[in-house]
Amino acid sequence: MRARLALAAVLAALAGCGSNDASRLPTVPTLDEQGADGFAAVSAGRDHSCALTTAGRAYCWGSDAFDQLGHPATARCDTTPAGACSLAAEPVSTALAFRSISAGAEQTCAVATDFTAYCWGSNRHGALGAPDDSALVPQPVAGGMRFSSVTAGYTHTCGVGTDGTAYCWGANDRGQLGTGDTTSRLVPTPVATPERFTELAAGQGRTCGRTVSNRVLCWGAVWLYYQSGFDYTRSQLTPEAVPGAPALTDLTVGAFTTCGIADQSAYCWEANSHGEIGDGTTEGSTHPVPVAGGLRFTSISAGIIQTCGTTVDGAAYCWGNDSFGQLGVSPGVLSSRCAIQGLICALTPVRVIGWRRFASVSTGFGNHACGVTTDTNIYCWGLGRLGQLGFGKLIGATSQPLRVAIALR
Repeated sequence: MRARLALAAVLAALAGCGSNDASRLPTVPTLDEQGADGFAAVSAGRDHSCALTTAGRAYCWGSDAFDQLGHPATARCDTTPAGACSLAAEPVSTALAFRSISAGAEQTCAVATDFTAYCWGSNRHGALGAPDDSALVPQPVAGGMRFSSVTAGYTHTCGVGTDGTAYCWGANDRGQLGTGDTTSRLVPTPVATPERFTELAAGQGRTCGRTVSNRVLCWGAVWLYYQSGFDYTRSQLTPEAVPGAPALTDLTVGAFTTCGIADQSAYCWEANSHGEIGDGTTEGSTHPVPVAGGLRFTSISAGIIQTCGTTVDGAAYCWGNDSFGQLGVSPGVLSSRCAIQGLICALTPVRVIGWRRFASVSTGFGNHACGVTTDTNIYCWGLGRLGQLGFGKLIGATSQPLRVAIALR
């Protein structure tokens, strides 16, 4: 599985990497000191991150190996041909204003204020929704549909039309497009269901959605983890209802885990090899189970093998894998070791360190997380070797939330 191989490669690359201590790092300018609008939303991808200001302007930072930043890279994070990156948040090369943005593995997609969907980055899996090989800057998704939202997955993308119709495009090797087959699509294709949706969430080989009748449907790979390892064998080629799912909101699909919120309680299911379900175990589940701790959540985000969320009091919590500080807790606090790899983990939610109050938090297909604070700044933590923390300089890994620097042009 590509995600596990990528994680292993990162582990090897960072073996012997320095301390997570950020106390000696320089202070970066705040957003207001830079003279820009405050941030309203952030989306953490695999090796890059993107955000929207309150005025709808898009910024991205981190790896640009697949042109996923939407602007010319301004640094090199390593010596490989794909080492181009940006170390601070830089504006996407467009005059468009956006309603929402979603960072995937090799692509970024967003919905403009006129409900047109745009994508940029690599199209080698068809995830841009257009026949082009790649897009250096935002390009409209083919078909002329109007979208209320889009969600960028690992190798595919999905969106909800303004009429509630679900569309997906890109790779379909596990049925993640929901078209009843495994044929990839270069342009948006309706999901094979008469249901109308309010939200879709695309993960790694899997997609889930909330319908207007508050049902939760999923399709694509079924990720289950047993003590002997992952079960990759089952796929759902068309949408199926999730057994025992409550009326969820803020649905999220990560690499191997799906989560949502119902009545301010968080629920997760599927793979749980590193405690990413947050129920205090490493046993997977075919149905939603409550996240331990009795916390009242307002948002939740599932990543590669970690999950994060924000609570009603503005605190950020994370659980699951913590190999690169992506849970945002002080080094040495956690003692649990999970799964065959024996990686550091937390089986239940742990609070992200610091005094900041968060409006939302996002973690994706990599090993970092970012959050928007109530004062409209962005802080990121975890793996940073490709600039995905946006701090203005390369950082191997840190558990300390660092304020994203803004590079104005």
